[in-house]
Amino acid sequence: AAVRALAALGAAATVHAADAADPRALKAALAEIRAEGPKLVGIVHAAAVFDDGAASAMTQERFARVLRPKLDAALNLDRLTRQDPVELFLLFSSATTAMGNPGQANYVAANAALEALARRRHAEGLPALAVGWGPIADAGILAANASTADTLARRLGVESMTAAESLSALPLLLATGTPVLSLARIGWRQAGMALPILEEPLFDVVRGQRETTAANGDLRAELLALSPEEARALLRQVVREEAARILRLPPDAIPTDAPVAGMGLDSLGGLELRGALEQRLGMSVPLASVTEDLTVDLLARRLADGLASGAQADDAVADLVEQFEPSRENAAGEANTSTKEAKE
Repeated sequence: AAVRALAALGAAATVHAADAADPRALKAALAEIRAEGPKLVGIVHAAAVFDDGAASAMTQERFARVLRPKLDAALNLDRLTRQDPVELFLLFSSATTAMGNPGQANYVAANAALEALARRRHAEGLPALAVGWGPIADAGILAANASTADTLARRLGVESMTAAESLSALPLLLATGTPVLSLARIGWRQAGMALPILEEPLFDVVRGQRETTAANGDLRAELLALSPEEARALLRQVVREEAARILRLPPDAIPTDAPVAGMGLDSLGGLELRGALEQRLGMSVPLASVTEDLTVDLLARRLADGLASGAQADDAVADLVEQFEPSRENAAGEANTSTKEAKE
């Protein structure tokens, strides 16, 4: 269908099947293309394989499976076309490369390597552009998996673009001469709930003025001012709100004593929940995985314990600082006392 569509536009297209990650197969296919003519002047690498999962479940094999079509194929294309008059070397990356995406450590790493290749070619004076595309609604994996698009919209506030809309921006991206660019619509505030890295100064320029974390500090201060029972109650409320947002349910529909796994919260949802809670509370959340016995109440009690121990640690550090680096007021008081004693 694609060949017929191109023919209708006046282009002559041929199809050559080869595994670009296999250097021998790719070399043979390139020889056929050169023999047919005209000269090879453009390369577009858009291949990808997905094998999502929690970082703790990743293996060398799962990384290799995702890296092979991305990085191995790109390196082969780079090496085997050095003698061709290539004017376009276009690599399809992902907008998640700069910020990460829970459950896609191998995919993000593969795209990061792809972007490194684009930068290397650019430094050598060779054409290269790696585009970090945001989600495309009507092509690729999202076209066949609407639930993935819904997850991205919920987690990152991402608005999908159409293939035509995305590709229409390609001439402008190429004209910049920059080796790595991204194009996506991302709700930075919502994304920050799942990805704390967005609080880094690196993202100030795309977010505008950096959002402060005063609200998070206020919540933590409020919790520390409450009695243990009141703090646990407020933490239960916060956990219910975030779990409900992830599961797309009303907070009242989330029981505090029932396992969250039974309500549909999987390991990736657990990573999202941990990131959102860390963002709101400004503290490390003790949630390594979603176990069968994990409940809202249990997680709230863990958070309360962590909050209390964190406050004790802060007090201990403050005492040490005051002991070895006394504040100006205390230092001045001690100096006055010493002067008075010396006069006497």
